[in-house]
Order: sequence, then C-alpha cells, then structure tokens
Amino acid sequence: MARPLLSITLLLLVSSALAVNYPVDFRRPEIIPAPQRLDYRADTAVRLDNATSFIVECPADGARTLAAEKLRHFFDIDAPAVSVRPDAGAAARLGAEGYALAAKGGEIIFSANALQGLRHALSTLRQAAERESAGLAVRTYCVPELAVQDKPALRFRALHLCWFPEQSTTFIERAIRLAGYYKFNFVVLECWGTFRSARHPFLSLPGARLDAAEALLSGGDDVSPGLYGEEKLPCSGD
Repeated sequence: MARPLLSITLLLLVSSALAVNYPVDFRRPEIIPAPQRLDYRADTAVRLDNATSFIVECPADGARTLAAEKLRHFFDIDAPAVSVRPDAGAAARLGAEGYALAAKGGEIIFSANALQGLRHALSTLRQAAERESAGLAVRTYCVPELAVQDKPALRFRALHLCWFPEQSTTFIERAIRLAGYYKFNFVVLECWGTFRSARHPFLSLPGARLDAAEALLSGGDDVSPGLYGEEKLPCSGD
C-alpha cells in the first residue's frame, strides 16, 4: 500500500511543479462582446493573486470597493491589493460605459470614467482569465499580457426574457446577472401572466404569484415599468 501512495504523492508534486514552470501559450482571449481593441502576448502570463497590484483609474465614488469585491468573487483573492490613482487619460473619450484594461508584469490597470465602465473592465478581465492548476486543485488565475479598450457601439443593448409560470425567481435573476456580465444594459422582462398587475388584471393568470415588489427585486433598485406586464430593467451585473 505504501508504494502506490508514494507514487501518487510524487505525481502530485510533479504536477504542481509543472503548473508553476511550464511555458505558456495563450489562445486569443474570447471576450464578449468583441472589444474595439485587443492586443496580447501569448507567451507572457500575468497572475491574478494576492501579489498582484490592481490599479483603478476611476473618479467615481465606490470604485475601489467595487473592484475589490469583484476580484474576490471572480478570482478567490483573499485580500486584493487595490489602489486608486488619477485617470491617466486612457478612458477620456470612452464615455460612461467605456473602459481600458491593461495587464503587464505584476500590475492590472483599470481605466474608466464611471462605475459601469469599471464593471465592464472587470467582466472583461474575468472572461480573459484562465485557471492555473496544481494537480486537480486550482492554484490561481492568470491572463496573457494584454491591452484592451472598448466602449459600447449601441446605447440600448437589451436581452428579452420570458418569465413562464414554471420558471423560478432564481432562474430569472441568474439570467439578468449573466446579461450584465456580458455587458447588456437592459433586460426586457415579459411575465407571461405570472405578474399580478393591479392596472391590467386581465393579463394575469389565476393565482399569479409575482407581485410588483418581487418583479423589481429581480432586476435591481432602479426599474422603469413598461406596458402590459413587461418590465424594462437597467442591468449592471451586480
């Protein structure tokens, strides 16, 4: 029994060493939607861990907190080293939702004019990241050395969801969060009789379980009601 255990231990040690030292060859990052500019080096990795310096160039209140929360959630970094500095001009012409992202050496730099642009930059970093494993365990995440710059081509980018009676609130909330992750900014929510409408009760199924408060909770705090049981929800991905 001791010999098989020794063999397994050696295999895990070799796998761990290879995970740290093997040469990298990144594929082109698959970012959705495709950014206006993407430059990267396939042979150079930038790790995303507690030793990485995350620099936020964004004047909005709460930028550092947002970045730290997303980095913990996306990459399981216990205490991300996030600092804020004045915008160096990379996002000056990108509007409220535009961003620039750079990864080089031990630094990740996010540049944005507003929190929504920063959210898009963080989502792009998550989409570009690949797992680095030691045996069967995920050690950390890494991205290729890269520079990304993007801003929306369309002011209104909506996903149309149908809320059928058999679908749960959890399912719809997950779809809304995914829409925000992929940089949609609105969700059109069609309730299919599941919404108890006080203004148009003839549109509700008997025993409809969804009231106005529940519908709005799925999309966020700021919701603009549409017509005839549809809701148009601002979508941030939070």
